Amino acid sequence: MAIRREVYVPIVITLITATVLYFGSPSPWITGVFLVFLAVSLLFYFVIYPEDAIPDLRLAQWYFVALAVQCLHFVEEYVGAIYIKLPALLEIPPISKDGFVVFNLVAYAIFILGGIALIKHLRSFMIIPIFFILLGVFANGIIHVLLTLWNGSYFPGLYTAIAYLFLGPFLLRQIIRKPQEIS
Repeated sequence: MAIRREVYVPIVITLITATVLYFGSPSPWITGVFLVFLAVSLLFYFVIYPEDAIPDLRLAQWYFVALAVQCLHFVEEYVGAIYIKLPALLEIPPISKDGFVVFNLVAYAIFILGGIALIKHLRSFMIIPIFFILLGVFANGIIHVLLTLWNGSYFPGLYTAIAYLFLGPFLLRQIIRKPQEIS
């Protein structure tokens, strides 16, 4: 019995990503968060993402809008020194500035490849856009609002994360559409 590409490719991508995270993350805390969201993304891919879903250009367009917002979000976090402030708030070891920059830019390169998978209708690589939409967009919007509330004042990343409170639900809806719902 042959294993379909739609089954093994997302699993292989997830395992490679988990391994790279384990050895290359700038913080054990970041590793933990990303590993949880990798597992959630894989579960989403196999349980919620429709088997007959076809990645389309409309989703790709909004995906790239969200990725553009993510780049601005990175700038807001960097300028606001979130790599210092978040560990201090959580009482965990600090994250190096270089580690923060490298980690984010590598992630964005991978997310761009996820956008290409959308454009090329490569269902087996949808784990990448699913991960970005679930963690980078949906959870990021919520987490930054909660961090600001917990901190009692502005926390780096809040302003750009507000866009995600709108983009997150919209992108989730787009990604689970059935082919007959695509106009």
